[in-house]
Amino acid sequence: MTGIDTNILVRILVDDAEAIKQCRAARDFVSKQDKIFICTTVLVETVWVLQRAYAVEKKQILEILQQLLLQNSLVFEDEQLIEKASDIYRANKFGFSDALILASNSLNNCHLYTFDKKLGKHSLVSLLSS
Repeated sequence: MTGIDTNILVRILVDDAEAIKQCRAARDFVSKQDKIFICTTVLVETVWVLQRAYAVEKKQILEILQQLLLQNSLVFEDEQLIEKASDIYRANKFGFSDALILASNSLNNCHLYTFDKKLGKHSLVSLLSS
């Protein structure tokens, strides 16, 4: 199995006019692999890059995540975590990384505490007062 970094995954997902050769190389490389491993950190960074550098909206991010999860050639570090985080992200106003933190805590039967007021509004999270 082959693992890829964020910059490869982003080049596969985005037609970047300023990185045409990298996009082509990334797609060619991945098409020749049997299985591709995607660690959770790469997915978090990918969502961040898509939003910040390419202005991809939340709705489209969710569609991309869903399409990635459907690919038989992709193996995720923790697919259940990504699915739960996607559901949480879809239903709330906080970012994907916060959804991932909440999903991880939830799957491990932990109650999450935070100083983050937006995240703290979720029923499974408590605000810690300072």
